[in-house]
Amino acid sequence: MDTRKEEIQLVLGEMRQELCEKGGALSFKIVSGSMSPVIREGDLVRVTRAEVSRLRIGDIVAFRDGDRVVVHRIFGRSRLNGRLVFRQRGDTVGGSGIIRPENLIGRVSSIERGGGEISLDTPWYRVTGALLGWRMWLRRFTHNTGFLGTLFRYPLKLVWLLTRKVIFWRS
Repeated sequence: MDTRKEEIQLVLGEMRQELCEKGGALSFKIVSGSMSPVIREGDLVRVTRAEVSRLRIGDIVAFRDGDRVVVHRIFGRSRLNGRLVFRQRGDTVGGSGIIRPENLIGRVSSIERGGGEISLDTPWYRVTGALLGWRMWLRRFTHNTGFLGTLFRYPLKLVWLLTRKVIFWRS
């Protein structure tokens, strides 16, 4: 491992340790549009400590992925080799992946944009986040399943579009 990667891993480890030990919050700027329109490129997100057992489908989390910090939505929980893992995906990207608890930094609790703050802990964002998360979960199982996929494709797309529009309108 080169020196740059070692430095990045050290910083990421310190971020996670600070959240776990102090129970505080970290803030950092988003450099990708993968969570748009909820979180836009240039937004500042506040990440707070998250108990793994309390994370729910629809929560937006920050986690380590190699030498990067990624902010994506949880759309599933499962066991892999007897250990709890989370399925994650960005709102505007097609691929998904797994988060292991040791890579979790925390849950995004608010977004700072244009001088204002948007709390993701309000009932409004908890419900819309859960809708988007469950839609991702359903789509994963119906994507290539013939009739079932066709039956659910358009209602799921409608939920996706309406929920994202409503979130965009509120932001």
